[in-house]
Amino acid sequence: MEENWMYIKKFNKEYMISDKGNVWSNKSDKMLKQSDNGYGYLRVGLTKNGKTKRYLVHRLVAETFLNKNSKDQCVNHIDENRKNNCLSNLEWCTYKHNANHGTKNIRMVKSRETSPKWLREQTIPIVGINIKTGECNYYKSMMEAERNGFSSGHISECIRGINKSHKGCKWFKQSEYKGVS
Repeated sequence: MEENWMYIKKFNKEYMISDKGNVWSNKSDKMLKQSDNGYGYLRVGLTKNGKTKRYLVHRLVAETFLNKNSKDQCVNHIDENRKNNCLSNLEWCTYKHNANHGTKNIRMVKSRETSPKWLREQTIPIVGINIKTGECNYYKSMMEAERNGFSSGHISECIRGINKSHKGCKWFKQSEYKGVS
């Protein structure tokens, strides 16, 4: 099957991208190496006006080859393989469609809904002790503390001993709190 190439719109014929997700530099006359961005997506460094910026390859393919509706903001990998940047595997979509796409996401949501451990962790009573004043604030759950301006993730890290404090407070499960300040 033939590989089709087009110029990347933002770069005045300096770079080309193929419908297979390969990127060519006309300046250096070579194929550019792609790297993982840490989340499974491939990116490539492109230079304009002496400044190099990293671009996600799947977005470059979509912006170059696919028509975009005004409401579509995301590029979805149809087969859920983030490294498969072939044009036939990409589609523009809304944030909602992208979040709901695929069986992986559905399995994850169902797992959370049916996991007793996950449900219990959401309703563990906690206490935050102000380091300066010693004032204790009791919450029915991390979510309740989050509604009061704290981060449930940071609270969890304090409870697990990863961090010592969050927003000036030490955090404990109420069942483990013994009046320690």
